[in-house]
Amino acid sequence: MLIGASVIVGCSSEEGVSTATDNTASAHRIYQADVNDYISNFYGTTFVFTDSIETSDKDRDYIIRAVTVGTDTEARGYLVSDAADNEPVGFIDIDHANHVMKMVDMATEEMDVIEDLDEDPVFTEIKGNLITLVELGNAPEAQSRGWYVIVEVIVEIGDNFWGDIPGCGSTQVETDPLTLEQHCYKNCTIKKKRFWITWSSTDYQQVVDCP
Repeated sequence: MLIGASVIVGCSSEEGVSTATDNTASAHRIYQADVNDYISNFYGTTFVFTDSIETSDKDRDYIIRAVTVGTDTEARGYLVSDAADNEPVGFIDIDHANHVMKMVDMATEEMDVIEDLDEDPVFTEIKGNLITLVELGNAPEAQSRGWYVIVEVIVEIGDNFWGDIPGCGSTQVETDPLTLEQHCYKNCTIKKKRFWITWSSTDYQQVVDCP
């Protein structure tokens, strides 16, 4: 069952994985000073940062810290921070038992929910450990090529380790049969890349001036 205010027309790294966006939270920037409280409130219990790894894209350097919750023995969450000032960029929670991933943009608290992860070949291949994706992207061969392949999925690592990537097609023209008035728009998509993977996307129409 999808949760959130609006369903995304999109997919994970394989078609068929359910996604949704929760826009119910007010736009509120989570700062570095608030991170520990945010994660504690998110899980409702204690946590510790365990493994960490650094990487970069064309815009900035990142530190990724794994979060182990309570008495768990494997990481449940991942905090992505800007390496320059340690301010949080994003947070990911993985419910391994129910195959659900929640991805939070720390600039707005907007949350994307990815379901049916057990049907996603990339997620299955890495056994739910997102640090593995960073290690693959950091490998010298991947860095020199600007991409790597995992279960036949090409992952481009040159840009946007964490970001929303907009793109639009050509202008479409519709003519009202009664008034002959023209209306023009473009079909657009925002791809939400997390750990270089496009886990979800949002489709929308953008009204434009007619040519």
